Amino acid sequence: MRSVSASSTIHAPIGRVWAILADLSRYPEWSPFVVAVEGRAAVGETLTLVVAMTPGRSPIRQRETIRRWDEGREIVWGTVLAHPLVLRAERYQRLTAIGERETRYETADVFEGLLVPVVLGLYGARIQLGFDATAAALKARAES
Repeated sequence: MRSVSASSTIHAPIGRVWAILADLSRYPEWSPFVVAVEGRAAVGETLTLVVAMTPGRSPIRQRETIRRWDEGREIVWGTVLAHPLVLRAERYQRLTAIGERETRYETADVFEGLLVPVVLGLYGARIQLGFDATAAALKARAES
């Protein structure tokens, strides 16, 4: 099992940050990595994420299933390629209130399976850049 992660401390109340994070239809307004989300936000539903993996190239489309939606706190979605032994990826986006006006944002994608070294070798650095950019963009949006 391997992962890619990013985090930020956001100077805004958790409710404000959650409202931005949970409004999947508005990701194109602020997210530099997941530039669009198609589908219904409910546990068990399949979403299509439009991901700007490489700047200057067309975004890729990935199908992900919402595994957990902990209102006000956490969203988890993931995918399986062929079989969980081949590749399984699960991304969480988690918020923690630090105080009344401060929130900790954490995100990670946890990878398991035989193809993990290949996927991370090809895309790991790009995923890291995307996660770092997302954490910064969410912070900027919530603090504005």
